[in-house]
Amino acid sequence: MLIMNIGLVHKNNRYGFVIISKDNKPIFDSFCQNSLVPFVKDSYKYAWQAQKHAKKMLKSSLSILRYSIEDLNKPITTDISAEEMLSNHYMNIYDGIEDKTHGIKGASEKEREMVFQELKMIRDELEVVIGQIEDKQEKSKMKRILMLYRQLIRKYFKSEDDKSKREEEKNPTLPSMPPSAPEGGAPPVLASIIDPSSDNMRVIEGEVKSGLMDFYGEMACKAIERRHSGAHYVVHGKEGDEVIIFDEENSPLIYLGVNDRLNVSRIIPMKKVQNIYPYHSVDFYQKYFKPIIEEIGHFYVDDDDTIILPSLASLPDTPKGIGCGKVRGWNVKSKKPKALEISFRGNDPCWFIENVKAEKFASNSSSRYTENEYLNSIVKCTDPKLESIYGRTGAVIQVIPNEDMIELDVDFGRGIGVVRITESQIEIVPV
Repeated sequence: MLIMNIGLVHKNNRYGFVIISKDNKPIFDSFCQNSLVPFVKDSYKYAWQAQKHAKKMLKSSLSILRYSIEDLNKPITTDISAEEMLSNHYMNIYDGIEDKTHGIKGASEKEREMVFQELKMIRDELEVVIGQIEDKQEKSKMKRILMLYRQLIRKYFKSEDDKSKREEEKNPTLPSMPPSAPEGGAPPVLASIIDPSSDNMRVIEGEVKSGLMDFYGEMACKAIERRHSGAHYVVHGKEGDEVIIFDEENSPLIYLGVNDRLNVSRIIPMKKVQNIYPYHSVDFYQKYFKPIIEEIGHFYVDDDDTIILPSLASLPDTPKGIGCGKVRGWNVKSKKPKALEISFRGNDPCWFIENVKAEKFASNSSSRYTENEYLNSIVKCTDPKLESIYGRTGAVIQVIPNEDMIELDVDFGRGIGVVRITESQIEIVPV
């Protein structure tokens, strides 16, 4: 399974990867060279996990890729530890690059720059590798090797290094993924708050946009890994705003598309999946749509301009017959919380995302509002007996209709959290 310059390998019911050079030569094999990179495992249960570490290597371990073809052709010594192999690897690189610095005097600016960039790359990489080593003794050994590289830079390239640091302080590199992006939680903040018509949209171009698409691809694969252990993804489209999930035979399974805010707004079955589970079938909803949304953390409903957030209310499971369940989210036009309904109906049941029907509570209730009005509201506590929350406002996250009263779960925010309160103790605040 070839993905650009990453090849995914299936061996003995486990997965690994090879990294392939432009001239189609394998320069890194995770099955036999994993000891050279602290975060790479000897094998993986699922293909997307191998792909994730392969991509990480391409972004952060360039010197290992440059020199690993030499290691691949060397016999493997079984009585040497992985940590010692790693330190030997960097010392072998050091011996070669030190020879280059001896001939740097009188060299052209271009030649000096090439050697400096190589040294800088290895130094920066070593700093990352050291941060991933847990053993104190091995960490100390690697720090001594790092010091050798730093000394070479100080001795031969101090002015270039000082200039490089000043430039990095002025123009810091954007992270490949927003640091606030949780593992399968709500979508990264940048994906939902930036107005596409604003100049700030430039922030999510380049690496950050690429990181978001990788995040979506990985989470979608994770959601279906038990059903498709070989699931992996390709970022597709002219704008790099589509993700296609493939199985281990490179047959497309699922298409993911995003809107102009980079929120996932399309999850569509392809070929094998489409033939068995058409889009509106309840099996597709239960086996693909629901788990993918829950892993990614959101889904944008274009027809309603509402982003569904499973962290606020779980998506309903498919009922045995007809039925419905409510999901909660945020309407980007009204800038208010909004509830939607996922309904299941028909002789051969299909599923639909719809607006919640506005209905009053049971007739024996004297409620002033409908359930939908509460679920789209901010309320204020009006009961002075509740000293800790009196006068404070919060968002209604759940409505509990009882025979004699209506109860609400209200999130009053930091320091207080969610409090269950009766309808008589609050009033809806106009927004």
